[in-house]
This record gives sequence, C-alpha cells and structure tokens, in this order.
Amino acid sequence: MEANVALPSDDADLNTAFTYQQYLDVAINDEARVEQCTTGGYTIQLFKQQNANNTDYINVSWEGQSGRTPSASPVYLQVYNQITTTWVAVDSDNTTGDDTDFPLSGSVTTDVGNYYAAGNWVSFRVWQEGI
Repeated sequence: MEANVALPSDDADLNTAFTYQQYLDVAINDEARVEQCTTGGYTIQLFKQQNANNTDYINVSWEGQSGRTPSASPVYLQVYNQITTTWVAVDSDNTTGDDTDFPLSGSVTTDVGNYYAAGNWVSFRVWQEGI
C-alpha cells in the first residue's frame, strides 16, 4: 500500500510498487501481510486483474486489516470505470475493529465493458483515510 496526500483520480500505477516477495505474500489468502504506515492523507493499495476478454462479469475480493479501525475511518474497495474516468465503490467496511481481518468483495455485472482497459485489464483500489 502507499500513502498519498490525496486520492489519485485515475488508475495510473502508484509510485510504490510491491516487490516480488510482497506479490508472493499476498497472492493467497493467508496470514501474510504487506504493511504500510501513514499519517494524514490516504493509504491506498492499487491492483489490476487481467481477463481473457472484456465481456465477462468482474468479480473482486480482497482481505486485509488496518491499524486504524474502519469504524473511525471506513475502508473502501473501488473499481475504475474507463469510460467515465471515475472510481466506483463496490464494497466498504465501517464496523470492523483495528488489527482484525476483514473481507471486501464486489461485482460489476452491467456495462462491464466500461471497466476494461486495453489488454482486458481492470483496475481496483482499496483505500482508507489516514489520521
């Protein structure tokens, strides 16, 4: 995840990319974590998923935790609409306590072609406002 003063308005890659080991750590649903600390601004994780075509429904799931309780600062999962150039919320959490695993998931089932970029890539982000 990356700490930013403001939320990016598009799906351009973040400045802080995961290392190869970090990708391995988050590739499966287990207890491995990639930690990021932030004070102020936003904590953001951007990830992209490639599909074989641009017509299938889009399904996404994410599991993680935050040191800042989502009941004090909600955590959002969004997907990027390539046509309207806006981020669309598919799930959020505002009830889980701090340092506790929670899932976020969602689907896009209408106008799915709007969410696919060239090469059938779909962009997602998970973010939380910092302290």
